[in-house]
Amino acid sequence: MLATCYVRATDDRSRERLEDAYACSDVVRVLPEGVPPELNRVQSTDTAEVALFEDRSTGMTIVVCALDNLGKGAAGQAVQNANLALGLDETAGLRLTGVLV
Repeated sequence: MLATCYVRATDDRSRERLEDAYACSDVVRVLPEGVPPELNRVQSTDTAEVALFEDRSTGMTIVVCALDNLGKGAAGQAVQNANLALGLDETAGLRLTGVLV
């Protein structure tokens, strides 16, 4: 799944905030500036890739996220939340390695 969101940011700290929020995350990667998320990198994994882009002509921040809904869908979220509630490693039973090409 590829989601694109448009945000009217009130300052230019959007990237910094996202990087801070997911700095220790095993399941969300904030990509370097200028690198778009790619579905083939998240296919058959429980990882989400997030990228930010600036549209200077409209003043909007564009946030793009790629994820595999089978690995990061509702069932995966339920297991991840149960792990957190039970004090287990957040990714217990969820670490998917992707498709061998």
